[in-house]
Amino acid sequence: EKTFEKYEDIQSRIKKDFVSITNDIFKSKNKPVVIFFDDLDRCLPENTLDLIESLKNYFNVEDAKAIFIFGQNPNITRDFIKQKYKHISDQFVNDYYKKVFDFCIKLPQLKSDNVKLYIENKLKNDVIGEKLNVDELKSLLIKRSFDFKNKSLRVIDKIIFSILFFFDLLNDFKMDFLIFWYFSQELNPFYHNKLIESLFHNEHRNFSELSNDFDNLKKSD
Repeated sequence: EKTFEKYEDIQSRIKKDFVSITNDIFKSKNKPVVIFFDDLDRCLPENTLDLIESLKNYFNVEDAKAIFIFGQNPNITRDFIKQKYKHISDQFVNDYYKKVFDFCIKLPQLKSDNVKLYIENKLKNDVIGEKLNVDELKSLLIKRSFDFKNKSLRVIDKIIFSILFFFDLLNDFKMDFLIFWYFSQELNPFYHNKLIESLFHNEHRNFSELSNDFDNLKKSD
């Protein structure tokens, strides 16, 4: 009983301090505190639910001048709920979800033209080494992005970073091969594994021969 009372006291103090802090900021800025949690659905299921339940219990205070925004895939978050609470109905999952999140805003799907424009602007702003053919890199990124039906700017960022960072180590490979490698790694694991099997079928081949495997693989696709 004492332990429970102690827990209630801690919870009460946290809520009180949170209200005080957010209200002070609101008074000075005339704006509520906005707290972002991105990639919620990329955490382990138990960690995701522990986080949102803790936030609900400790920081869901009516008098607090705060807004919580969660970047997530609702379907994945609902699957997390199903994994934790076994043998539950879809209605229970939806009710649980709605108690945690007041409302959802669905972001529009990224269009191919947006991806193309992003790649062009990204390569303008990033520091590109003299060894890299920027026009070739841009053209291949756009082509492979369409080939793999990529709609994620995060994937573009990761691939450009990898190309720029590892280029000196991998410059024996064809640029087309490298870009295909990274796109398949991010978006098509089956094809990527197929490529790996082809590459390492003979471990004594040099880089140029390995690069040619990509052309053969494209023809057989």
